[in-house]
Amino acid sequence: MKKNDSGLTVPLSNTATLILLCLQQPSHGYEIMKYVEERTDGMVTIGPATMYRSIADFISQELISQLPAEGTKKEYVITDKGRALLDEQRHFLRLLNRIADERRGER
Repeated sequence: MKKNDSGLTVPLSNTATLILLCLQQPSHGYEIMKYVEERTDGMVTIGPATMYRSIADFISQELISQLPAEGTKKEYVITDKGRALLDEQRHFLRLLNRIADERRGER
């Protein structure tokens, strides 16, 4: 794992990556869980405990922020620091795809 300037590591878990991808638009916890399940065709589901623990961790690391509350639902959005980390993760995922393409058929 490689630490970036903020001390965070890439690669991120699939769950962390998907949550940060979702939070490029303001969303609340249930929307995030629904987004992940729909976008991964049900291959990844995030339960409430994992969701809210991840949100708390991301807030403490300043990767996401909570928006001013409107009603009872708390909405969150990715920060600039979170975007920078997500960009590093995207680079890593492109690297994985390149490696997979290079190795395809070499048996």
